[in-house]
Amino acid sequence: MRKLFSKVLVVCLISFLVWGGSNVFLSAQEVKKVTFYYDYGGGLGELEALKKIIALFEEKNPGVKVELILAPAGQAWTKLLTMIASGDPPDATWFDDEPFPRFASEGLLLDITDRIRKSKVINTTDYYPTAIKAYTWNGRWYGLPNLGGSVVMFYNKTMFDKAGLKPPQGDKWTIDDFLKAATKLTKDENGDGIPETYGTGIRTWWPYWQSWIWRNKGSVLSPDKKRCTLDSPEAIEAMELYIGLRTKYKVAPSASVEKEQGSDMLFMSGKLAMWHNGSWALPNYRTIKDFEWDICLVPRWRTGSIERVSWDGYAIPFNSRNPDLGWKLIEFLGGGEGLKAFVEIGGLPPLKSVAESPLFLDTKGRPPKNIKAFVDALYGGRTRLTELVPQYDEMTTLLSRIFDEAFLGKKPVSQACKEAAVEVTKLLQKGK
Repeated sequence: MRKLFSKVLVVCLISFLVWGGSNVFLSAQEVKKVTFYYDYGGGLGELEALKKIIALFEEKNPGVKVELILAPAGQAWTKLLTMIASGDPPDATWFDDEPFPRFASEGLLLDITDRIRKSKVINTTDYYPTAIKAYTWNGRWYGLPNLGGSVVMFYNKTMFDKAGLKPPQGDKWTIDDFLKAATKLTKDENGDGIPETYGTGIRTWWPYWQSWIWRNKGSVLSPDKKRCTLDSPEAIEAMELYIGLRTKYKVAPSASVEKEQGSDMLFMSGKLAMWHNGSWALPNYRTIKDFEWDICLVPRWRTGSIERVSWDGYAIPFNSRNPDLGWKLIEFLGGGEGLKAFVEIGGLPPLKSVAESPLFLDTKGRPPKNIKAFVDALYGGRTRLTELVPQYDEMTTLLSRIFDEAFLGKKPVSQACKEAAVEVTKLLQKGK
């Protein structure tokens, strides 16, 4: 019996080594896991591109496995705050410049200044100034810029050609030129009061309409960000023009049409002539087959041609359990091969050496022909970061509530501006 048992044992052991022996040797090297939190915005090819880049990272770092945690729709920052507060944060996270001041000011992000200085991959002198400003706080780095986008004007060249109009001339155009073209391109051919085509579209989210105020020598906040300045004559005039595109000049979709179709979809379906957007729109817009489109700088007003710029980035929660691995991952994603791979889907890189190279500028025959406008916008003071404060979420809620009726034409714009100045100032000074 003993001999029989021994023989059986030997046979079983040999079989195990033959069929599963490789697992025995692999288990000797423990796989290190790094968790990465990501807010998937739904852009065409965005998630697929990230997965490919992560696979490349894993290939170059044997024994490291990245676990991707997708943020719930519309609750990305609430969920991340909960994870950090519960002591179960991701090792690294995708980030956005809008919530960055809150997270950085409350000490929720790891200071990565020294890691950046020691990095052989990251060269901070290569970043555009706005990208640096977006992820530094009190002179220290708490995030690493990744892809972003300067907002420019997209236009339907086919619509301009059919209307006998020359294409927009970018910053050579004035606001008056823009308004004249928008008026001519808005057409209600059957007379039912609902245009078949619109000259332009508008957004109610304040980070977009703030640029109209900038172009008119105004601002949303005072330089020290302690007071809301929407009650200034410049801000009121700018907002009356912007909201008036819908309510007065009627060259932008009404609130009901906007709710039903959305200006973005109207542009993609060939019913909207001019539309302000960023390079993040390229993957979707490049699917357009029915008309020719291009981009240019936004028209100038009293202060010139100014728009917003926004940068995505990466950060490490202050209580990350694997900060070294977290850094290794975001260093790869935000610099070198990882960043270059992401540029393929159309995002504007924060590094001059990449954004101003054929990797980004050579469109390989794809629109837009004038892709350099995205880069041109980053020079000469043509773009600014949103006027961000740690109270961004509360401020956004306030501005939406106050301006909703103005965008519907049910409240005077000047009244909304004055109310906003009072209420936002109270918010900024609360607890001081």
